[in-house]
Amino acid sequence: MKKVITLILSLCFANFINAQKLDLNLIDKLVKMSFVPMDEYMVEGYGFKKLKNVSDERTNTYARKFNNDFNSSIIVKVLNPKDTPNVIEIFLTKNFNVRDIKDDLLSRGYEYNGINKIGYIVYKKSKSAYAISKEPNNKGITHIMVLTE
Repeated sequence: MKKVITLILSLCFANFINAQKLDLNLIDKLVKMSFVPMDEYMVEGYGFKKLKNVSDERTNTYARKFNNDFNSSIIVKVLNPKDTPNVIEIFLTKNFNVRDIKDDLLSRGYEYNGINKIGYIVYKKSKSAYAISKEPNNKGITHIMVLTE
């Protein structure tokens, strides 16, 4: 059995009340989506801007800033390794409520699995896991990864 790391660092939006909300349904779709419709899906469907990829043609990077506020921004990197599900890496700024993301994962059947060796809080379900940085970095950015087998 081959393990594939699927980095999913958060996304989406919807409620602008107190904090931004990560759309886990969108992330689940991005893991399985081909690169062809992905640009249209992210840009037209969810209002992201596609950023130029400087390092790899198998990576698509998208960003969205809500209400013209940097603290309400999200960056999503979708890596497309050969013959495996997409790898998604998400960077969230400080107006995203990470506790709500963790609660959403628990409500979807993910189970808390402790803190891994690099300091990420892990939630597992079946053959996938979300790894969420325990603390934001010095710029207030939270990193989320998704790993699949």
